[in-house]
Amino acid sequence: MMARIFFCFLFIGNVACLAIQHRSPEQIVSVLSTKRDGGISKTFSFDKTPKTTKDNKKAGVSTSPKSIASIKAAIKSTFLPAGYPSKTPVGYLPFSIWSWTQDLSTQLRGVLATQRVLEGVGVGREGATALSALMNFIVRDGCGMAANLLFTWVAASRFKSDIKRWRLFADIMVDLGITLEVAATNLPPALFLPMICLGSVCKSICGVAAGACGGAINVHWAKGSDISDVMAKQGAQNTVTGSLGLVFAALFARSVSKVNEVHLWALYTILTLLHIFANMQCMKLVAFDSLNSARMNLVAGEFFRCFHNVSSSSSSTNNNGQRKNEVSSNLSPNLPGPVETAKAEPLFYGSLRKPSNKLAPYPIHYGVSFEEFVRRSNKPLSSVRELIAYNLDKRNYIISVGYSNHWRQEQEQQQKQYFSITKATKSNTGPNNIQHN
Repeated sequence: MMARIFFCFLFIGNVACLAIQHRSPEQIVSVLSTKRDGGISKTFSFDKTPKTTKDNKKAGVSTSPKSIASIKAAIKSTFLPAGYPSKTPVGYLPFSIWSWTQDLSTQLRGVLATQRVLEGVGVGREGATALSALMNFIVRDGCGMAANLLFTWVAASRFKSDIKRWRLFADIMVDLGITLEVAATNLPPALFLPMICLGSVCKSICGVAAGACGGAINVHWAKGSDISDVMAKQGAQNTVTGSLGLVFAALFARSVSKVNEVHLWALYTILTLLHIFANMQCMKLVAFDSLNSARMNLVAGEFFRCFHNVSSSSSSTNNNGQRKNEVSSNLSPNLPGPVETAKAEPLFYGSLRKPSNKLAPYPIHYGVSFEEFVRRSNKPLSSVRELIAYNLDKRNYIISVGYSNHWRQEQEQQQKQYFSITKATKSNTGPNNIQHN
């Protein structure tokens, strides 16, 4: 009998069953059961004389034995988003691996910081009371809460424009906070409380910035998938890394007491550098498809560089004195895509490269505030209002050309030189033979 292939879809709640194929009455019909939005999948088989389990004798269904493939599928459905890798942006798995690395580094250093803080409040020291330790913790946590509110008020509206650099800033702040707590016991006792308070302030700043930027990064990874699924899988990943971190932290805490101070700080420095490096690799893998000031600098710089090279090539002349216009026929610049831009995007404040300003004939400013836009446009307020009203319903950006005072002074100076040269030439050659430069 010829093989018959048919598909049967059955939707029950959030479950979809697909009957794959039926070759002959003696052969098995395989049924793949998956959730409608992805997740755990199971394979069932039907037969004339099925070997059923106790739970499904009436249905005549028996589950296939576990195999390596089913174990891999279970692991994948637990730790990776539904639809990975086809529905997930490129770089999710390397991003997760680097994220696990920096989490382990933070946990190991956090164990050392906790040990130093407990030593500083008097654990294991004669004469220390629980009340004094409690007051130290209250003051420390109070400073952290105040810093949380203050930093949210100051910087909450600035995260969206520079997700990556704010995220790396948050990681540097938590490194600074842990370092202050570790170094607190090496200073005089009078400085212990201020040090741990500053450490708590840095950690609170990290919590605000990392939480805000982490949400935008999760939205990026959820393209083509579900944001709740991505966050759930991230929670599962953090649970595993936290469990591994507890094991390594227990071993690390026992060995720390046997290591001298110099070797301990060397190890701490290595873990801190590993944490920063891992976060930099994470940010390079996040390829946003929107433009901010840093990414616009890179794209505009490549755009002007391309046309600068084209204009330089086309300005050359051949033996007949004619321009080589064949170069200008290919004016389409090869602009970098989101992945290439993500790898070259600056991640630290103060490292904002401006290649476009070096190649463009005039300085370009983008992503400026409204006040700066009005000031640089150098136009009346009524003209700016008309420009906004004209662009409001057509596009979500506004472009304006302005002239700075320095540029105007240069133009006036050039005009003065031009007229002076023209006047001198006119006096030397006569009114009928005026030469213009």
